[in-house]
Amino acid sequence: MQGNWEKATSAILGLSAAAFAVVIVHREFFAKPMTRLAAPPSAYVDNWRDAIPVGHAMGDPLSPIKLIEFGDLECPFCRSFNTTVHTVLKAFPGKVEYVFVQFPLPMHRFANPAARALECVAPSAFFQNALDVFYAKQDSLGLKSWATYAEEAGVRDTVAFARCTTMTAAAPMIVSGVAMGKKLGVAGTPTVVLNGWRYGEPPSDTELVRAIGDLLAGRRPYAGFPRAHN
Repeated sequence: MQGNWEKATSAILGLSAAAFAVVIVHREFFAKPMTRLAAPPSAYVDNWRDAIPVGHAMGDPLSPIKLIEFGDLECPFCRSFNTTVHTVLKAFPGKVEYVFVQFPLPMHRFANPAARALECVAPSAFFQNALDVFYAKQDSLGLKSWATYAEEAGVRDTVAFARCTTMTAAAPMIVSGVAMGKKLGVAGTPTVVLNGWRYGEPPSDTELVRAIGDLLAGRRPYAGFPRAHN
């Protein structure tokens, strides 16, 4: 009888350990905080142009369309939206200026260091290349050196880049980007502002292309937006 009791007890303990292991695995791989927070409603932002100087502009500054993104380099939704950005720039050559504003979220371990590394690329002419590389290699954040990202983006002065990444002072563009995002009601990433129209959720390729076409034709981006105040 005692032998049977010991066997039963061992079996129960084994099942408990297995169940505990499943819980741990589930928490590790499935309970990671999501980047998108509660999305604010779509709205027109009066002071949207204030975001342009605190971001990195790519494209013709005289373009009639300004596509502003508050982004986080560790955000998977931002990585997806980066593809949308390329689709839009290709669809409207010379008509869209894209502005990337740093908005690293505190829930992401490597978002702020990655943002700083990206800022270290800014003095060169490879910012957009680096942005693409950071998103393409997003799964390697924290595993690959920042110098590897810079090299893949085409940065030649890797010594200056490496020196920059070790600086401890706050990066002005990151500080300004986060402050501006909070001022404009940014609640998650990517938050997209199109000529003042702030999307509650990041638009798809089709939605954004249609909205830009409407703006170029002098119409509101889509019926769901309220009217602009100017």
